[in-house]
Amino acid sequence: NTAISSDQRINGDLGVLWYGDPGPGEVVNRHEGAVGPLSVNGKLFVQGETTILAYDAYNGRHLWTQENPKALRTGVFQNQNPGNLAAGEDSLFHFIGDKCLQVDMATGETVATHSLPPGKDDGRYQWGYVAVKDGLLFGTATMRHELASQLRRRGRLTDDATDGIFAIDIATGKHLWSYAGKSISHHTIAMGPNAVYFIDSSITSEQRADLLQQDRSKLANLTGEEQVLAEKRLKEADVRLAVALDAKSGKKLWEHAVDVTDCSDIGIGGGKLTLMYANDTLVLCGANANGHYWKQFVAGEFARRRLVALSAADGYKLWAKDANYRHRPIIIGSKILAEPWMFDLTSGEQITRQHPITGAETPWSVMRTGHHCGMLTGCDSGMILFRSGATGFMDLNADDGIRHFAGHRLGCWINAIAANGLVMIPEASAGCE
Repeated sequence: NTAISSDQRINGDLGVLWYGDPGPGEVVNRHEGAVGPLSVNGKLFVQGETTILAYDAYNGRHLWTQENPKALRTGVFQNQNPGNLAAGEDSLFHFIGDKCLQVDMATGETVATHSLPPGKDDGRYQWGYVAVKDGLLFGTATMRHELASQLRRRGRLTDDATDGIFAIDIATGKHLWSYAGKSISHHTIAMGPNAVYFIDSSITSEQRADLLQQDRSKLANLTGEEQVLAEKRLKEADVRLAVALDAKSGKKLWEHAVDVTDCSDIGIGGGKLTLMYANDTLVLCGANANGHYWKQFVAGEFARRRLVALSAADGYKLWAKDANYRHRPIIIGSKILAEPWMFDLTSGEQITRQHPITGAETPWSVMRTGHHCGMLTGCDSGMILFRSGATGFMDLNADDGIRHFAGHRLGCWINAIAANGLVMIPEASAGCE
């Protein structure tokens, strides 16, 4: 969930290798919040209105098209819904209704169909989340309720409720385990090396009381406005349950109550709660949208937007802070980039840099110019990608500013993918005025 790939080869300048399909006629209108592209092993996969399209990542050659008129997933914008595509080493996975189809990457042929676990395959549930790791296919059993037309926005068509997460051995098709929760936020699922992490929105009164008592004991160390805000948060605390499962067995490794007050849905464009994993650390934040809200940012309307970090080993809180960020954060290396700021992943300390004119230590920041909707993506080499008027990119290691590729623009959510030693940007701005 970090929006960062493991690619180490992309840095410095970027130039055009090829350009071509798919054009705007094939892709989903940018306002619908469609699923982002995927790339693995030299192939690029794009979801169209009624198709899945595969291309050679190195020359743009079209490889195959699979018709899937019922599989379109929208409403991914602001993490309202997770995507419905995942890729392994040689297979692509996408779900339709209560089934997940396994597609051969080379041919586009469906080679297997995976079902929900026994007890969840009675017609009430649909597949709600998909991920692939180490030969395992992960999914959720989700109930979807159609939203009234006046409540539909940015491609979100349903109100979803998940109470089960499960794993399947891809090689055999065998269900390995199934975990029954109460109210799992499937848009918070994050994968670690050996564990699956998520937030369950249900919590016992005892768990809530214990956590709030710990927070109340810290009030004595606060004064003034900090104390007033802390007391207000205690009264309105949003307390949920963080859970870790062993990825291979489904055994519960730990669960802990966590206060996620003000992590999400704060201010205009405030998005759903998101959980990210990196370097033995879990980060809770909001998948906020960037609607060019500089006026609100400067006015302090995002000041309460909070970051919370937990130890992935045991779930205990490492740190929490108001971070005043504009868009959905990403984790790159040992740092959290919560636009426009950057923070140390382990300590939460704000990263600084030397001011180029005064020489004074000032908070590190990045400011996108022009029309700048869409979220940041990038890779572990330090390259980040985004919209900044046109397509923009920045090498964080060089830290010499934003560069622009004029005449081209990104979509409204995840669009630019750094993988295979390349940056791939399928058309996703269709419908942008």
